[in-house]
Amino acid sequence: MAEIKEKFPDKTIWLYTGDLWENIMHYAIMQYVDVLVDGEFEIDKKDNKLLWKGSSNQRVIDVQKSLKLTDPSNRDDGRGMSEAELSRAVDPFYTTRTTRKYGFGVPFFKAASEMTGGSFEINSEEGKGTYIKAVFVLSHIDRMPLGNMTGTLISLINANCRIDFSYNYSVDEKRFSLDTRQLRAILGSVPLNIPISTAISP
Repeated sequence: MAEIKEKFPDKTIWLYTGDLWENIMHYAIMQYVDVLVDGEFEIDKKDNKLLWKGSSNQRVIDVQKSLKLTDPSNRDDGRGMSEAELSRAVDPFYTTRTTRKYGFGVPFFKAASEMTGGSFEINSEEGKGTYIKAVFVLSHIDRMPLGNMTGTLISLINANCRIDFSYNYSVDEKRFSLDTRQLRAILGSVPLNIPISTAISP
């Protein structure tokens, strides 16, 4: 495949496979493929009106765009979860909160990533903290917008001034980082959630 790509760099390479994109996206050969049609052909889902695929369960994937994934993850050093709590963490009708009987945050995060053909991972250990990672396929039609991260970070920091947050965002070679520990070092005794007008008043 590498030889073909080198010899014909302007040609579009298509790959048809009965396997799913999620199972083969990490194969080395994918760096040379431009378009992938995944999934088995299912006769009961046959549709002659479809382009480049035979049945509606199959997907036509822009491989090179899809390989550029957004990969948000979150790690904390809180109390962590027991195995029993971890097994129910993705259940929307389970929560340790006492103010309500449901918790949609983690389940919705998991569903949002998996509906794009991505993946979700959560690990936790009591006394050490929790790690959550979700992979989103950027080019997937069902990928939700990232949203207003500036407003989200401001709300998180204002509402949890005793907790430190480290936020890292990267696209290709561009990177942005925000660490409240650095902000505390710069501001000294000035709280992070103090109104700006108060902080600069004479």
